[in-house]
Amino acid sequence: MTDDERFKRWGEQILKIHEEIMYALVSRRIHNEVGAILRANPRLWHENNSFYMWMAEIYEDSILMAVRRQVDADTRSISLALLLNEIIDCPHVLSRERFVEQVVTHYSSKSEEAAHSEFDRLVAPVAKHIDADVVQAELDDLRKRTKGTKEYANKRVAHFDATDPKDSPIILEVHEVLDRLHELRAKYMDLLRWERYEEPPLAEPQLQDEETWKSIFREPWIQ
Repeated sequence: MTDDERFKRWGEQILKIHEEIMYALVSRRIHNEVGAILRANPRLWHENNSFYMWMAEIYEDSILMAVRRQVDADTRSISLALLLNEIIDCPHVLSRERFVEQVVTHYSSKSEEAAHSEFDRLVAPVAKHIDADVVQAELDDLRKRTKGTKEYANKRVAHFDATDPKDSPIILEVHEVLDRLHELRAKYMDLLRWERYEEPPLAEPQLQDEETWKSIFREPWIQ
């Protein structure tokens, strides 16, 4: 595989990773906002309601698996951890020259000087390519943050292991990991695809039906 082919492959992978992480963020936002709607209405909110407990369990399982997928080490998978590992092995591929070329070629409004400034921001001033040690530190930190989450997801969500997990991560810890995945997603989307959106790169994602999705809560469900 040539360096250009590898760079193109990484760009395809980060797009899939981006979609997975953004979907998890959308799920978290809907979960949080629905919870706020329920808690704000004393006629609806009952802490031990079986339906609410079911919703919470479904959400928690899905968000645990979303995090687990991004640290999957199976080479048949696409994950952020595997992508970072490949970049560590071939850091010269993610070079200043290749980054500047893609920005100037695909986004004519960006000058070469501006592209160099962005590479300085994302990597380091005057660096010729990304530093493998920096990427390794990011990967090590990600693995450390997700160790308990991955073990719990493997033993209690993916299947029920006879051996209990050492820890049961609380949902706030899982959300912190998701925020870190979001940060790394934004960085490597910029480096590998330079695709900007209308909202800031670390903003909560917008829903397609932003103005109408809550309308179902304004209608009686049982006639």
